[in-house]
Amino acid sequence: MKDKSSTEWTSFNGYQYKVIANFTVQFNFSFAQNICISLDSNLVSIHSTEENNFVSDLIEKFPTNYTELTKFAWIGLQQDCNVWKWIDGSPMDFQNWKINEPDISGRKECGIICRDKSSLCNGWESWYCSKISQTITITVCKKPV
Repeated sequence: MKDKSSTEWTSFNGYQYKVIANFTVQFNFSFAQNICISLDSNLVSIHSTEENNFVSDLIEKFPTNYTELTKFAWIGLQQDCNVWKWIDGSPMDFQNWKINEPDISGRKECGIICRDKSSLCNGWESWYCSKISQTITITVCKKPV
């Protein structure tokens, strides 16, 4: 897999974060989580406005040729029996859903974050866990310091 990643982990409030992107192969939620597991981490969980802004800034500043194909990043949010949970087992104590999200049909069971903080894109969206999408080519991993 040809990918780009930030060369170093970036620290924030006792955790380290790493952005990884792949522009040649699109990947689903499980593949994104496996990338993080290979780095002894998990897909990012977000627990405050400050952390959400930090993660948004991290992916927004990630060097890419920004297009619609690099608009979204996987986060570690997954729906289980109609309850949204973080994949790392941490509590769901903060939410930043876009308007009309999350999808209540039960089909979009994983979370993504938009890297563009414009009013149209700001926030989290629910998305299909197993669907491979051209617009989700970035993942954010998180681990304790």
